[in-house]
Amino acid sequence: MADYPPQAADGGRRSMEHLSVSSWRLPIGIVLIALSGQLDATVTGGLEEFVVQARQDPGDHLVFDLAELSFMDSAGLRVLLNAHAFARRHGGRVHLAAVQPMPARVLQLTHAGDHLAVQATVEEALKAAVAEVLPRGGTGEGRSTDATPA
Repeated sequence: MADYPPQAADGGRRSMEHLSVSSWRLPIGIVLIALSGQLDATVTGGLEEFVVQARQDPGDHLVFDLAELSFMDSAGLRVLLNAHAFARRHGGRVHLAAVQPMPARVLQLTHAGDHLAVQATVEEALKAAVAEVLPRGGTGEGRSTDATPA
């Protein structure tokens, strides 16, 4: 997986059967979660736990880097949609970045892509999340500025 901005605290890593997950927390309430491998029903419980642990504030914005995710079934999509619903209830948002063809097909067939923010690259997704956290050049007041592991 790529190096992410140095201001991001290197967070958790977890390997499950055929899915590896890593996270980095930006100091303004954005958590980047990179998925590598296959996201299916056999690993969704572990991913849900990982997301809960990575999110320090219910309103955190989550950016899922899917550049190395080769497969996602409906159970995997459910995890992303649940994270999205939770984030929205608390003022956050979920962004999907660099979605590969197979997971993109699942998003298309289910129309879930109509409800989730999907960007072509991780950089674009991070910029979009930052723009939401710091609208119109704000300072992010009220958000923690401590860099902590996700």
